[in-house]
Amino acid sequence: RALADQDTTDLPKMTNSNNWVVSGAHSESGLPMMGSDPHMDVSTQPNLFFESHYVGEDGHRVFGIGVPGIALVVMGRTNNLSFSLTFGMLDMADYFVENIVDNQYERDGVFYPLTERFVEIHNQTFLFYDTKEGHTIERSIEKSAQPLADGRYLAAKFALTPEADSQGLNMLVPFGMDVVEAMKQSRVNIMGSNYLFGDTQGNIGYQQGGNVAKRATSTGLLPLPAWNSANLWQEYLTADEFHSVTNPPEGFLATANNHIQSPDGPNVATFSGLDNRVNRVRQLLQSKEKFSVEDFKNFQSDTYSLVAEKVVPLLAPVLGNTAIEQELLAWDFRATITSRPAAFYKMLFKTLSRDILMKLFKQDEVRLTKYLRYCEYPMSFIVHSLLIAPGADYVTQDILAQAVTTTLEQYKDEVYGDLEQVFFTNIAFGGKLPSWMGVDMPAVPTSHCLECVKVGNQENQLGGH
Repeated sequence: RALADQDTTDLPKMTNSNNWVVSGAHSESGLPMMGSDPHMDVSTQPNLFFESHYVGEDGHRVFGIGVPGIALVVMGRTNNLSFSLTFGMLDMADYFVENIVDNQYERDGVFYPLTERFVEIHNQTFLFYDTKEGHTIERSIEKSAQPLADGRYLAAKFALTPEADSQGLNMLVPFGMDVVEAMKQSRVNIMGSNYLFGDTQGNIGYQQGGNVAKRATSTGLLPLPAWNSANLWQEYLTADEFHSVTNPPEGFLATANNHIQSPDGPNVATFSGLDNRVNRVRQLLQSKEKFSVEDFKNFQSDTYSLVAEKVVPLLAPVLGNTAIEQELLAWDFRATITSRPAAFYKMLFKTLSRDILMKLFKQDEVRLTKYLRYCEYPMSFIVHSLLIAPGADYVTQDILAQAVTTTLEQYKDEVYGDLEQVFFTNIAFGGKLPSWMGVDMPAVPTSHCLECVKVGNQENQLGGH
């Protein structure tokens, strides 16, 4: 509720990532070949990643991208190994409800003192209260001179704590490693990731890695009372409990933030991405026998939506005879910049999402619109599940028909690039100068598609791919 009551314009959007690797049997070179796209927002500057080049004492080199301030290559290649990752959506953080009395927190009827902690970030001071387990309550610095009022508070628990660090979390800089060695090193890491590897010996491999707690009473999806110690994190998964695959018989591996779980292993992810993007990647990887570098470049630009392929037939019974409705029925399900049906579908799906979620959560339109602005990805997950999951019957024909009617009233002959654009403003002037001065870059149309392999809004003309 608090998020929906504030302006979320400047909050970052949640996006997605893909990676895949084929064995030498499926590449024109005869060696494993990898494709990877972290889908960072092109209009977010400065960028999260920068190019890195490290040289070891033995002459081994690592090329790739890293994070400023950390000696880490998260994606790249060495003399004999390529490696990339996607966000694994692993459960590495939970919220708990703390019962606070006289600046103390409760555990099974016994109270313990909170630890007060001040943190300086960008010349601002933040106040935190911590429990012995690393549960953190954030508080306004203006209230630091006042006692913490008695009551119940939401506290966050992250896997990146001294307790977690004691496991020996690994930072991946794979000098001289092959697939097997790199997989072993990446099993426990601080990112919660899906790593793919390929080496010059012809091996390919997948390794799930992170730092996931074992939970005795829940999945961690909802906050639990911390005063009942049975609800607390018990311990962490061991390295061997994370899923891994080496040299699969189909000759390729792919991930796209989708749910990946060992059949008999512990739960590692409660909320994951839909399978539509990874299934599309698998389709592409089965489209021919051997692939070139150019093929992989084209895959990264693929805008075919498997979700639209399922949703449009559901809409067919309520679509009329207007030109755009008939174009939607004949649409090739590709979100290209010049496509009219892609634009109509995007507007229709947004309207349909709003109507479904208003019915589901009983929220007013203004509040829900703010949720959708920031939480586009999880909200889309809910809508997709209600629409196309096996046995789904929540969405009635009346809801579909009303969404079509509303969208027809809104649609003004837009093409997809009119709806998906990126803007660049000069950081020194913050977009305050008149456009005729040419300081800011005008809007650039993109084919950003949340449901497609090409999720990010990068374009060839902007130096993407």
